[in-house]
Amino acid sequence: MSISGTWYNELGSQLVINYPGGTQFSGSYTTAVGHAEGQYTVIGQIDPNPAAGCGQALGWVVQWINSSGNSNSTTTWSGQYIVSGSAEIIVALWVLTSETPPSEFWAATTVGEDVFFRQQPSSEDVAKKLQTKRPSHPVQRTRPQ
Repeated sequence: MSISGTWYNELGSQLVINYPGGTQFSGSYTTAVGHAEGQYTVIGQIDPNPAAGCGQALGWVVQWINSSGNSNSTTTWSGQYIVSGSAEIIVALWVLTSETPPSEFWAATTVGEDVFFRQQPSSEDVAKKLQTKRPSHPVQRTRPQ
């Protein structure tokens, strides 16, 4: 199995990974929630030789800038690609950092977890998760003048 292909997190956001081999991969991320519209570039790293019986360590970053605008935020994910029989998942912790004035540095960073699957979740499942999970995507903020 290969990590390449299309993945969906529990909130319905789409991660497309292009992994040609080696240590680097690229792709795109399209959020299903939050205030970041359109597709964003993904740049990542992966361990090409994981230890036997273990998940494969990986990490990637999305800078929330595209043709739709600049959300002045960056999200990084760090986790593992896990294959168990024919099932594949990516479990990753994320850190979302938004640009803030110095007086609001305390509110600049949010941390959470995403689980990615090959199958897109139903709208009912997404609605349930939105009640308990924070999105790894920027939220609309009032910027200082």
